[in-house]
Amino acid sequence: MTPTTTKSRSLLPMALSLAAVIVCLTAGGLFVWWEIANKGGVVIKLTPDELASLPGARNQPIGVTPAARAARRPNAASTPPPDPDGIFNSGNAMNIRTGNVQVRVSPGPVAGGPPVLVFAQRNWGMLQNSSNFTIARRVVHEDAIAKQLAVTPDQIAKLTPIVSGSAVKGVYVNALPVSKDDMTKALDAWMVYRKTWTVTGPPPGTPEDLLAAMKDVGNTAMAQARKEYSDADSAISGIITNEQIAAYINNRSLATPTGK
Repeated sequence: MTPTTTKSRSLLPMALSLAAVIVCLTAGGLFVWWEIANKGGVVIKLTPDELASLPGARNQPIGVTPAARAARRPNAASTPPPDPDGIFNSGNAMNIRTGNVQVRVSPGPVAGGPPVLVFAQRNWGMLQNSSNFTIARRVVHEDAIAKQLAVTPDQIAKLTPIVSGSAVKGVYVNALPVSKDDMTKALDAWMVYRKTWTVTGPPPGTPEDLLAAMKDVGNTAMAQARKEYSDADSAISGIITNEQIAAYINNRSLATPTGK
């Protein structure tokens, strides 16, 4: 009987230790349940860096400064600022940006003579083609479209000179219309500025008089281009009927079936 008694006594400490562990785990679980039930959740404190790393953290007011976010995202893309007004060297030419226009100044055909100035819209899309322009061009140049829309010879005769105009042809997208007098004014302003150059090129700084003159000429040219766009659009609308425009948009034929 002695061996059995000894074995029972050796297992007693192990059983007591296991019971103690179970009691501790149970007590801990009850404590967590009590905290949740009475406080509505478990409070976990995070550092600013941990908060900033959470999903959607960039859109939340979590107290992380924009500088701190930028430091963590050094390669994040940023929107470049708009090009400033001024004069910029562009290879064998000079580009002048002022107001809504840019002016390209290239060497003229005669050495030492006046340069060639081309005024253009500064940002692409400032001059918008009307959808009527596309319809008119296709009607005049594509017999199949003219037949599909049942366009009359009289309509084509009226549309042809409009389609041949600079506005509908898209000439003003790359070069605005500048009158002879305005071009002379622009050239005079450039030559006055050109005399200030040194042997190393144009002087530093912004020549306000030159920019003002180019802006004035450019604004006049832009207004003229927009007027021609509007006039052409109105003229086309007075020639092509609403039914023909709707048929073009819906790819529907207005042609009379053969034999009827």
